[in-house]
Amino acid sequence: MQMGTLRMFCDVAVTQSFTDAARLHGCTPANASQSFHALEKAFNLPLAIPGLHRIHLNPAGEICHEHCRRLISLEDALVDAMDKIRAGTGSLEIAACPCIGLYRLPPLLAGFRQTFPDIHVRVRLESRDRVHQAVLHNDVDAGLVPYPRRGPGLAAAIFRRVPLVLVCHPAHPLAALPQATVRQLRNRPILVWNQVPWPTLLTGVRANERHFYEPRHEFAEVDETIEAVMADLGVAVLPASLVRDEVAQRRLAVVPFENGRHLVPVAAIHRKRRKLPPALQQFLQFLQRPMPGEKV
Repeated sequence: MQMGTLRMFCDVAVTQSFTDAARLHGCTPANASQSFHALEKAFNLPLAIPGLHRIHLNPAGEICHEHCRRLISLEDALVDAMDKIRAGTGSLEIAACPCIGLYRLPPLLAGFRQTFPDIHVRVRLESRDRVHQAVLHNDVDAGLVPYPRRGPGLAAAIFRRVPLVLVCHPAHPLAALPQATVRQLRNRPILVWNQVPWPTLLTGVRANERHFYEPRHEFAEVDETIEAVMADLGVAVLPASLVRDEVAQRRLAVVPFENGRHLVPVAAIHRKRRKLPPALQQFLQFLQRPMPGEKV
């Protein structure tokens, strides 16, 4: 008899629904039903009143519920005691998109390792889709992505909102603008880095007009995107931090979008769990801190 089965049984008892209990566990109602009936089979006793729309425990089910709660409470106390012993130690496997892993994560990770030297963090770079898959398949402890997707069994905590800017050649007509709008890119050669989902910037553009904003080229690497803009082959929309050096050397110009629009949500994603491992808790909490002197 596994603790997961006991926890599912208790959640079914409290919610009176396989569907609601399954939602809490990030699984299907069929899984919740199987766990409930597994206990009935183990005790060779029905635990619910038959024929009702909602699930109501019978006397045997009430007794089972009471004892299951006690067992869960004991396990929680044991886990808490062990967590206190190993708090601040452990290891983490993190998957990150290149736009985060190469540019934003290193200073954050340096600060984390200095604060928690006993927690070993290993980072691997993956595409945005593969980061989500790695988290869902439990191949990594957490993932770092822009524009996180939410789904059953997946939790996302946004820890930064990074502004996008219009990037162009210093001699480009748009470079002299104090602020820009996406509509000013109509019929212009647009260069897209595939880590910045272009359709999300067109939410204010009518569907029958979007063909005026079709990208000329989409790049897999940000360096290739930047080089193409420096060659005046088109304009791009990128996080300002990625072109800070080129702007300082006057090889590129950036124009902010009006009213601070077009912010990229950067998030840590992980599987929903009853309780996160201490090392992962420390890491997620650290990401929320503002770094000294950090610029977006």
